[in-house]
Formats: sequence, C-alpha cells, structure tokens
Amino acid sequence: MKVIFIALFFVLLAGITNGNVIINEINANPFTNDSIDEWIEIYNDGNEDINLSNWKIEDKVRDDILSDGILKAEQYGIITAKGTLAYLNYNFSNECIQFYVGDTNIGGGLNNENETIFLLNLNGIIVDTINYSTSKKDKTYSRLKNDSWMFANPTMGYENEEMNYETENISEKIVLNESRECDWNVDVILEKTIFRDDFSFRTEMKNSVSEKSNLKLRRKITNGYGEIVEEYNELSFEAVNTRTLTNTPNLGYGIYSVEAFLDADCDIDDKNNYDKEFFMIIGEKEERRNESEVKIERIYDLGKDNHAKQGQQIRVKISGYKGNTAKEIIKVYFLNNKERVSKETTLNVEDKFQNYSFVVPLLVPENCDFSNLTLHIEGLNEDDNEVINLEKCSIKDEILDEENYEIQNETTFVYNENLNYESSSEKLNKIGLPFLVLALILLIIYLIFIKRKSL
Repeated sequence: MKVIFIALFFVLLAGITNGNVIINEINANPFTNDSIDEWIEIYNDGNEDINLSNWKIEDKVRDDILSDGILKAEQYGIITAKGTLAYLNYNFSNECIQFYVGDTNIGGGLNNENETIFLLNLNGIIVDTINYSTSKKDKTYSRLKNDSWMFANPTMGYENEEMNYETENISEKIVLNESRECDWNVDVILEKTIFRDDFSFRTEMKNSVSEKSNLKLRRKITNGYGEIVEEYNELSFEAVNTRTLTNTPNLGYGIYSVEAFLDADCDIDDKNNYDKEFFMIIGEKEERRNESEVKIERIYDLGKDNHAKQGQQIRVKISGYKGNTAKEIIKVYFLNNKERVSKETTLNVEDKFQNYSFVVPLLVPENCDFSNLTLHIEGLNEDDNEVINLEKCSIKDEILDEENYEIQNETTFVYNENLNYESSSEKLNKIGLPFLVLALILLIIYLIFIKRKSL
C-alpha cells in the first residue's frame, strides 16, 4: 500500500512539474495582417518532458486552454489559433510540437502595442510572463541567450537569430548610436477587423527622435476584387516626432484593405514606411441593402401657402431604392379619410439593388367638400404619404357644384321614380307634327285661293 501511495505521489508530481518552459518568441504583427496567423513560441529549457495538458496562455483580455501535448526536453512548441495558416506562411521546423487554442485568437488577439502575455500551468500558476511595448511588421519579439529581448526575423521552431545591430536591427541601432539619426515609421491602426457601419481608421506616423522632417503621406482603400474604392490626396507637411490622422470613409459591406505610404526627408530606414491592414464591414449596411424604400421627395406646382387648386394638375417626384424583392409595381393615388378618391397611376421598377426616381403628373380630384387630400404611394413592400392642403372653392365654384349636385340628384330621382319629366327636345318632338300638318293645310288653302283669283 505504501509503495502504491509513493508511486501515485510521483505520478501526480510529474503531472504538475513545470520544468523550464519559457516564452521564447512572439509574432504579434504578422505580415498577413490577420490575428489568426499570430503565434507564440515556447521552449522547454529543462531536462524533463512536460505534459502541457490544461495549461493556459492569456493576455490582458482573455485566457485560452492549450490543446493536449507533451513538450519534450529542449524542444520548441508553437501556440496558434485554430485554423491558422501560419505554418504555410513561415519557415516551420517539423521537429517542434503544435499547440492550438480553441478560437480564432490567442487570448483577445495580441496587441501590437503595450501587451502582456502569461503562460500558466494546470494549477493556474504563472510559469512565465512577457511584456512588450511595441511590435514590428514581419519581425518577432525574440528572447536572446542572455534573456534579453530584441526584434528579429521569424524563426518558427528554430533557435532565435541574434541580429547584427549595425546592419539589421535599426531600432536598437538608434538607441546605441550616439549621433541618433531619425527613423520615421507609419502604422494603420484599426480598433477591430470586423465593423458594422462604424468603420474608421487611424494613420500614425512616429519618429524615433525629435527632429523636424518633411513628410509625404499617401493612402488608399482597396476592395476584395483589387479595385481602389477610396484614394486620398497626397498630404505634404512638417512634423517633429509624431502625427496622427483619423478617417471615417463611407463604405458598403465587404472585405477591404487600407494601405499607407510615407516618405520622409530624414529617414535611415524606409522598410517601416509602409503598412497595410485588412478589415470587413458587415451587418446593418448589408441588411439595408436588401430593404426597399419608396418616398415622396417633392411636390411641384403648388400655389400660395403650398395649397393646390381643385382639379389642378401637379407633378410629384418619387424616389427610392429597390432591394431584394420580386415586386415591381408602385401605385400612386389620392386618399380622403383613408378612402381612395382618384384613379391609380402605376410605375414599374424592374432591377434589384438600384436607386430610382420618377416625376409623375397627377390630377387633383375636384370636390369642394375636400379641404385636404393625402397623396399615397405604395409598392416594393413599402409606402409613404403626404398631406396636400386644398384652396377653398370660390362662390361660383360652390354654386356650380350645388347645381351639378341637384341635377345629378334630380336625374337620379327621375330615373328611380319613373316620373313623366319632359325635356325641351321631347316637347319639340310632340308639337312638331301638328304644326307641320297645319302649315300644309294653310299652304293648300293659299294655293286654291290664288288659282280661283286667276280664273
């Protein structure tokens, strides 16, 4: 029993052994500009194999549990997001072990500036932690043999390179060089990579020393088809050590990239004078793209105080947008107290995802009982209304309306009750025949009288 207990103790002890697992290299700013291709290299600097099951990697935002695996003594391990393409984009040693986190980011996504990374064992104890204040595109933050850190070329699963300060590591050269020459760099800063109608970006330019320089900045935005959708005018200005510009272009949904190019008259390294970031716009713009819209944009030909006359012809400008709908007809007519009081005018809109605009002539219904009318349009699953005030009928118009009303009622009444009402034409028909007969008789009498007289 004692032997079993001792064996079990050593098994458990082996399970929580930390060894000398260290964070060895950090790629927080990959050249692919995609957080899914960020990676962290760890190294077992001890003599024992370490089981990393239930170990965690975390940043200031979130922690992630590593996939199961044993990191052998003096072996490198690479921590990436699931689905990464980093192993295709970088020279990778097949002798190192791959560890994955369960989502598309390590932690909350490694910041390019002011980031802290923690490596924790299965008991939540911090095994190693690294903090960096900045990053460089396509350079990794690498641990040297003396435990100092520097920016170097990526060595994924290999021993880190100790670069020549005088020829390669420009940022370190500036610090060590007593003459301190200026070095400008440009960065495109995105708060996130997926936006919902709130896209904006910053262009940050920084100098390693405080020295006035003449700068030229060019920027452009390209869509997923390689087409330039926004190109900014070249800016020329003077700056000492920093300059930041913010832009909020209005873009539709889709995948884009934004690029910045910087030229400086005082610059010892032009490799960091270009930056490019990818982003996506989704959500509300895409939803609005599918929705249709109809609206009354303007009414022409109204008189004083924007009133229309009875029986007047007016013109109406109708505009809108046809989204993802199979309906094509737009109807226009007048309402009075929600009842239609005019004929329909129909318009046809065929093409989807297109803006449209029509100017339509309409005849205002003539009725002195109306003080206003509602102009109503409907179609494409949308509608719009606008009230049109009418000028008051004149006394003459009112009399004519009353007479027309009485005649219509009288005619209707006569028709319905079958009364013997004779019009003027009917009366003429009735007296015409007797009058003709009488005229013929008188003519005959006159002819007889003339004949007798001649005899």
